[in-house]
Order: sequence, then structure tokens, then C-alpha cells
Amino acid sequence: MITIKNQESQKPYHSNRSSRKKKPWSIYGVSVPGAYHLQNEIPCQDSHSFGVLNKFWKYAIVCDGAGSLENSDLGSEFLTSIASKVIKKTLSKETWYHSAKIPDETSWSVAANKIIKELFRSLWQYAQKIEINYKSMGATVNLMVFNDNGYLSVHVGDGRATVLTSDNEWIAAIKPFKGENAGETVFITSEYTGCILKNA
Repeated sequence: MITIKNQESQKPYHSNRSSRKKKPWSIYGVSVPGAYHLQNEIPCQDSHSFGVLNKFWKYAIVCDGAGSLENSDLGSEFLTSIASKVIKKTLSKETWYHSAKIPDETSWSVAANKIIKELFRSLWQYAQKIEINYKSMGATVNLMVFNDNGYLSVHVGDGRATVLTSDNEWIAAIKPFKGENAGETVFITSEYTGCILKNA
């Protein structure tokens, strides 16, 4: 779980008011095993990371390892550990990334798909290196890239992400995946994501 808060007052910021300084962001994160995991000595399968991408953008990512997969804890941990590098490398080619401008939906959709595919490619290569089946490392991905002007989100699978608006209202930032059956979801290793091996 990650909580992101801009230490700003609830009134909109006006850039022409030079006497007023923007407050810093505060980001808090925690990944802990649940009671079932503790009772059965199962490792925590959730991981997170967050940080600064450049002087305009920050990021936060949460990955939830699939409880039914043997190495999902390794998958979620690896994905969050390389997130910053993958995001920077992918977005550095985008013009809007070098400013605080929020891109249009199409531009972000293209960039977001590149990020997910690069995360998958890196995970697949890591699985090859440590000689385990990449499918056993399945995890969901919930990523947000943000600045003072707004946020961008992309996710694979279920999970939740909300944003606290300047009106002190919580709104959903993503629409979780829902399968045909109760509890069904997809992971970054699922064929549903389009990250197929021939593109890895």
C-alpha cells in the first residue's frame, strides 16, 4: 500500500501568486504479510517502490504477487525494484516528460503500454537468468506517475488506486480488472496483457 499526499492547502494553486510556495509531496509505503501468510510461514508477496523520476515527475508502484504461484514474491519484488529505471528509460523519449504538462490520453496510453511490456521483458529475462519459469512469478501491477498538475495511471490485474482531490474528495484512479469468475484476475505474465514471448 502507498499513500501519496501533496502537502498543499485545499485551495487551488495559482502560479501567478509568487509569494506562495508549493508544499512538498509526502509519500508513505508499506508492504506486510497478512495473517494467513504469517500463520503458514508464507513470505510477503506484495512489494512497492516510489521516487522522483526527474524535476517534473514522480512515481509510485505496487505489485501484488499471485498467492497461487510459487515465486510470485520474487516477481513482485523484482518488478518494483526495476520500475524507476524502466519508467525513466521509456518516458525519456516523450516530449511531455521533460515538462510538467499532462499528456493527452493517446500519448499516455502508448507510453504506458511500452512500460508494461518493458517490465515484462525484464522479468522474463530475470527468470531465465535465475533458471525458473517466468509464469511462476506472476504479479499484478498498479503504477501511477504524477506531478502537481495531475496524475497518470496504468495497471494490470485487480487492485485499487484512489486520489484525494483538492476538494477533499476520494476518487478512483483505476478500474480494476474483473474476470468472468469471482476472484479471477490477470497478471503481468498472463497472455491477456499482450506481453508474449516472441516480443520479449
